Amino acid sequence: MGFRSAEEIVKDKEKGASELAVDAAETLKHLEEKEAEEYITKIIKNRGTITPLVNLANEFFLAVEKGRDHQDVSNDFVEGIRSAKEDVVENAKMILKDENLSHLATLSYSSTVIETLVHAEEVTVFESRPKKEGRKTVEKLPQNIKINYWIDAGMMKALEDVDAVLVGADTVTSDFFVNKLGTHPLVTCAKKCGLPVYVAADTTKYLPDELTFPIGERHPGEEVWDAAAAADKINVEVHNQYFEAVPLTHDHIYLISEDGVIDEGTLSNLTEQKKTSDRLKRDFLSPEEF
Repeated sequence: MGFRSAEEIVKDKEKGASELAVDAAETLKHLEEKEAEEYITKIIKNRGTITPLVNLANEFFLAVEKGRDHQDVSNDFVEGIRSAKEDVVENAKMILKDENLSHLATLSYSSTVIETLVHAEEVTVFESRPKKEGRKTVEKLPQNIKINYWIDAGMMKALEDVDAVLVGADTVTSDFFVNKLGTHPLVTCAKKCGLPVYVAADTTKYLPDELTFPIGERHPGEEVWDAAAAADKINVEVHNQYFEAVPLTHDHIYLISEDGVIDEGTLSNLTEQKKTSDRLKRDFLSPEEF
């Protein structure tokens, strides 16, 4: 992998959370400590909604505080996130097989979800406006799988013939998980249809309890409606928020990690026990923009 600048990481809206974290970690290996510190700080101040990046920064700052080589941290992080992802996929595959779930529905794009869906017989993919990440998901799936492509507004109708919902997550806290806008309605529709919702996310996406997730990352209105966003005479504000929090209060939501299905008690322990660097707390609460 080539060197990716902090600005490239910050402005990349195509790759998933884990992929961006791996890119950043691989780049950190080639930087001196001072450069690495400036690099990861700039990323966190701009993309604090990407929890694997936050956890990478946390590991970096904790290592520096202890005098540990940050390059070792980068190597360990990359190996850990790749291994964890493989385990999440294997656990998800086992669950789907054991529960005889052959037709799955998903929203947006997640590399972890893609690697799980390749074993399904049929997949329903929602468009996921405004960037339409659902198209990327369709393009990544094997040709031998039957694929149904739906606009987001058709969720209730589309779920009539589905066995379960499988989505990824950029963040998991003790109270909610964060994924692409539209996931909360999908979870609600699934409950109405009596379907289980599986959230495939390794523990690098688990946010320490000491940090408060900054929900509300907004993006250009032109992505949704370019004419309205640019016209002075139209009295309309175009809202374009990518992510939303989905409360973990529903009994049909199951978190799948590298350790299997995570129950409420285990989740609380995992988020409570994560040690957080004081430097990270400071930078996390003082966002910037390029």
